[in-house]
Amino acid sequence: MATGHVPPSSKAFPDHIRRASCWGRPQGLKIAVPGSESKRHWVAGSRHGKSSLSHSYEAPPQLLCRQHARTLWYDRPKYVFVEFCVEDSTDVHVLIEDHRIVFSCKNADGVELYNEIEFYAKVNSKDSQDKRSGRSITCFVRKWKEKVAWPRLTKEDIRPVWLSVDFDNWRDWEGDEEVELAQVEHYAELLKKVSTKRPPPGMDDLDDDSDSADATSN
Repeated sequence: MATGHVPPSSKAFPDHIRRASCWGRPQGLKIAVPGSESKRHWVAGSRHGKSSLSHSYEAPPQLLCRQHARTLWYDRPKYVFVEFCVEDSTDVHVLIEDHRIVFSCKNADGVELYNEIEFYAKVNSKDSQDKRSGRSITCFVRKWKEKVAWPRLTKEDIRPVWLSVDFDNWRDWEGDEEVELAQVEHYAELLKKVSTKRPPPGMDDLDDDSDSADATSN
């Protein structure tokens, strides 16, 4: 049996209480699915084999049906870009605060999606914005301290399974500070024009547009 730290106060409780506490998984725990004909019970026996505790737990419906949206992010000198990849989303709500972002919507199947992220560092929520397209919702999160690289998006050094780095747009941005703000504004304009059936352009498209403009001027 693996050893670990046990709260000192746990010794004050009988064994049958400790087995049903938050320090360990209750023996024989079963969860009743909403809508089932009967509730299921778990019983924790005493030392003598007699049942002493009986509880039923019914999971709230919202915990069973709510899921997380696949999320991509990448870092730039002045902004952190966060993209929630949901096609044909409805009931979209985005809340950007100085230390976190909260996102919720429904996908094409009507399933509720919810994401909450505590940021690695403080951001300027008043100077941040979000844009929608038919494929995703992209958030332009303004850094509080500019030109400071973020090694990760989250405050804790634990990456959720639904969060990934957008390697297509990730690059060494050193030396790009002068043009980034113009790129962000141009990207926002492209998102306004994009068709609901087409994916939004990537940041590389902005570079292509800039090259085309330079070629035309020459």
